[in-house]
Amino acid sequence: MPYTTLAARRAVLVAILGLAVGCSAATTGPTSGTIDRQAPFNPTITPTQASLVVGGTLAFTASSLEKASWMTTGGTIDMSGLYTAPSAAGSYRVIARWPAHQRSDTAVVTVVAVAPPPPPATPTPAPALTSLAIVPDSLWLTQKDTFALVAVGHTSAGDSVAPAASWSATGGAIDIAGNYIAGIVPGNYSIMARSSNGLVATTAVHVDWNIVQLLLTPKTVSVTAGHSQQFTAKGVAITTDTVAVSVIWHASGGTITSSGLFTAGPTGGIYSVWCELAPPTWNGSPVLFTRQSALHPRLARMPLTASAAVQVN
Repeated sequence: MPYTTLAARRAVLVAILGLAVGCSAATTGPTSGTIDRQAPFNPTITPTQASLVVGGTLAFTASSLEKASWMTTGGTIDMSGLYTAPSAAGSYRVIARWPAHQRSDTAVVTVVAVAPPPPPATPTPAPALTSLAIVPDSLWLTQKDTFALVAVGHTSAGDSVAPAASWSATGGAIDIAGNYIAGIVPGNYSIMARSSNGLVATTAVHVDWNIVQLLLTPKTVSVTAGHSQQFTAKGVAITTDTVAVSVIWHASGGTITSSGLFTAGPTGGIYSVWCELAPPTWNGSPVLFTRQSALHPRLARMPLTASAAVQVN
């Protein structure tokens, strides 16, 4: 055997060790594309808790790329994880399974009944009508005159209102709006208004003759100076009735009393006596007209007059 040096021996030893290490690495190291089946497999589903109304839907998802098998204890769930709640309220489970790995995960779904719609708001009752009156509270008219009456009232809240009312009259006619038409028979009558809650108001109406003409007698007369002559006046109504009326007397060439007695003066000549229809009275008091004359036939005709010729000798 040839003789070798120490340095040569060392070089051979290093080479042998390097080859051994390389062979070991090539034998035990993992190769590309190999699956490590020892890694843990713990997939989960989302969400883990949910609340739905009956019939509601919710999509569940799994954290694993491997397809899960879905099931539920209430309602339905499809292959993609879309859950539909049942019609009954309660607590149910949604489960995802991976049979190959013997793994599963569970979510809890609380199903609640649909809340009923809120009841309709109770309307606030209108304040009650506590008093009723008719305006005006008394009325003077002539035959066939018309007048619009108004019902007024007060509520429990103190408000003034114009309530709906049903109308009636003991004479003449009145419509549903309170428009009154006087009859042809003079006299005293009542007009009534009744509210829906039973309150009643009354107004008094006096119907007088509707005078359209005055008749003065005599129409011509001769009177000796210093002597007297009685004149009289009558009224003709729209019904052609001739009735007594109150008039105001006037005269020239002498004097005349409130009863129509004329006394001739000392100077002879042709003079006049005339009268005009007196303003109406009711129960001894003058009637106050508050309407325009165009709306009241009596006012439109005033003054209504008649005259006579007097020869003073």
